[in-house]
Amino acid sequence: MDKPKIELPAWLPWATTACLAALVACLGELWLIEKARTRFLREQIQLTNVAAKSAQNELDAERILEQRAVENLRPGAADRAPLVIAMAPPGAAVADSPASGAVVLYPSDGSGLAAVSGGPGQPPERDYQLWLERAGALPALACAVFHGPAAPFRFALPLEPGWRFVVVDGARGGTRTLDEAKAQGSIILATPPFTLRIPSR
Repeated sequence: MDKPKIELPAWLPWATTACLAALVACLGELWLIEKARTRFLREQIQLTNVAAKSAQNELDAERILEQRAVENLRPGAADRAPLVIAMAPPGAAVADSPASGAVVLYPSDGSGLAAVSGGPGQPPERDYQLWLERAGALPALACAVFHGPAAPFRFALPLEPGWRFVVVDGARGGTRTLDEAKAQGSIILATPPFTLRIPSR
C-alpha cells in the first residue's frame, strides 16, 4: 500500500529565504555595531593619549616657570630678565581674536615658553608648531611641536632685528620648513616683528 505523499506548503521556500535574509541582516548589523564600538574605543584611546600629553606639557611649563622664578631671585637675575611677548592672529586685535597666546623668552640663553589659549582646540590628527621667523632671507627655525596649551623651547642662533614668533596649526608631528607648514596648515598666531638683537649663546 502506497504511503500518502505530504505536500509542503507553497510558502515554505519563501519563508525559509526570508528567515535566512533576516539572519544575515542581523549578523551584518551586529558586525557594524561591533565595528563602530571598536572605532569608538580607538578614538577614546587617542583622546586619552592627547589629554595625557597635554597634561605633561602643562607640568613641564609649570616646572620651567617655577624654575625661572627661583632663578630670578638669585644675584645677577636682572641680566636674565624675560621678554613677554603677546601673540594674536595676524591682522586681528586681541579682543576680537578667537585665539591668543604669549611667548616668554629668556634672551640670555635662548630658552622660552610658548602658550596658546582660546580658539576651537585641535583634533588628534593635528598639532601646533612654533616657529621663529627671522629677518631677510634666513630660514625660519622650528622651535617646538605641541598638542596642548603650552610648550617649552630653546634655540642658539643670533637674531637680528625683525624676527618674530608664529604658531602654525598644521600636520601632526610638524614639518621641516615654515613654507611646508603653511602649505599643510595656517598661521593662527603671530607676534609683530621684534627690534631686539639677540646674540648667539
